Amino acid sequence: MMMRLARTVLLVTLTLASVTIGAQVNMGEQKPEASLPFTMTPVETFELPWRIAFLPDGRMLVTEKIGPVWLVSAQGKKIAPVGNTPAVYWQGQNGMHGVFLAPSYATTQQVYLTYVEPGDYGGGLALARAKLNITATNANLQNLEVLWRQLPKGRGGQEGGAVAFSPDGRILSVPYVFTAAEHKDVLTVPIAALVALAEGGYGVEVVDGSTSHYVRVETGLFASGRVEVSGRPTPRGSGR
Repeated sequence: MMMRLARTVLLVTLTLASVTIGAQVNMGEQKPEASLPFTMTPVETFELPWRIAFLPDGRMLVTEKIGPVWLVSAQGKKIAPVGNTPAVYWQGQNGMHGVFLAPSYATTQQVYLTYVEPGDYGGGLALARAKLNITATNANLQNLEVLWRQLPKGRGGQEGGAVAFSPDGRILSVPYVFTAAEHKDVLTVPIAALVALAEGGYGVEVVDGSTSHYVRVETGLFASGRVEVSGRPTPRGSGR
């Protein structure tokens, strides 16, 4: 099995324009306040919410990493899931990421999505554009067009996709994929198979006929719910 983890950066810019970036403000010297200067009131529950886009009428589009994009009222209550959203590969840092209104949204109703497309094994980051058809009670995407996609698709890691627009309306897109070292032909087991040993470190349970015992292992890379292990004797039933 080949294991990948994050370290190499793939930077894609569809259209690059010069932008002015303001200096970062250092808040490290700010003293703590005795009470919050605002009131927090829970109004709705989402499954791994990722990004919010505000519509001109005050309503919102909210992405959930597991896949849905929600139409949400100005008061923060779910109205309906947006129809015709693309399928996503959800695992770890992968899933439905960003939703962004086009600068021309008032006339075109166009929105942009960044998300991880499913692949044969894992997924790949994609940037898509569609028209948002919206009423008082529902919304759906029309004419979805993928503008950019990661090829080849990956096998895990940390992905994300930010979109910004230059003053003249051009897309500044920075999808990034962190892909670390690659280890080929290594022994892997599910992460859940690791057992913390009393003397420290980790082990895995080895079944030998009607009995079993624990074998100490050294861990390597983690990816796609599995972990690289090394040590002798090796456990039965593990995969390469």
